[in-house]
Amino acid sequence: MVVQIDLSVIYILICFLVVFWVARRFLFQRLDRIIEQRNEQIESARQLAENTDAKVAKAIAGYDGSVSEARAKAFELRQQLKGEASEREKQIVEEARSAASERIKGAQGDLDRKVEEYRIPLAAEGARLAESIAELVLRRRS
Repeated sequence: MVVQIDLSVIYILICFLVVFWVARRFLFQRLDRIIEQRNEQIESARQLAENTDAKVAKAIAGYDGSVSEARAKAFELRQQLKGEASEREKQIVEEARSAASERIKGAQGDLDRKVEEYRIPLAAEGARLAESIAELVLRRRS
């Protein structure tokens, strides 16, 4: 038995190899480059996102630290101002007490002068009234 080779198989094989070579050379290599470029872009974007996330996290940590520091300073300032206000309040109260004491002393002195001023005429008036009463009482008894 003799085997006859069908030339169409060789022709199909050659066509397949030519198409495969052309497709590989012009289509698959370009697709591979495009896919590789896209993968690089995706990786670059992912790295950029990671870097941005790290920067944002660092900025947030710095912001939180700044806010905490500002709160601490504000609390210290508030405490300092409360202390100063308390001292000022004590000073104002003491000044008011002192002024009130001076006014009371002045009023007491004025009152004492007025009492002395009216005491002499009242004593004289009292003596005169006493004489008048005594005279009236003694006249009626006689």
